[in-house]
Amino acid sequence: DGTSGCPFTGCGVRLSSTTSFGKGFNASGGGTYACELTPTGAITIWFFPVGQEPADLIADNPDPSTWPATNRTKFNPCPGQFADLQIVLNTTLCGDWSGNVYPGGMEKCVNDVRASNLANAYWSINYIKAYVRTTTLNTATRPAPLQRGRPSLR
Repeated sequence: DGTSGCPFTGCGVRLSSTTSFGKGFNASGGGTYACELTPTGAITIWFFPVGQEPADLIADNPDPSTWPATNRTKFNPCPGQFADLQIVLNTTLCGDWSGNVYPGGMEKCVNDVRASNLANAYWSINYIKAYVRTTTLNTATRPAPLQRGRPSLR
């Protein structure tokens, strides 16, 4: 918002795995993303290919301190930048950032999207879990049950 004294307007995340996004992600059957936000505001994001998720994560008792450094990215945003977070799933095609870095520019991006068959494109998310660290460093509270359903295709 320009008033926080933070010089950044956003941040990018890069992982070395070619199966953490796009065609590689779809071809390998997806995967698991895990994000840790510490009380100091540091953020760490991991990607685990299908079948390579840590046992403690699968058992709903995550301990990020034991997770591998591979396919992980860490950053420390401006202090106080992240609080009272909400999860939002959004697909924006050819927005201000992505359209401008798309090979061929914004106009090519818009034309390519218009020419694409997106009638059957949808998110397929098995679940989303959120954990809150308790007073013991390596344990977390179990998440509340979530409503599940497949999106309607229009």
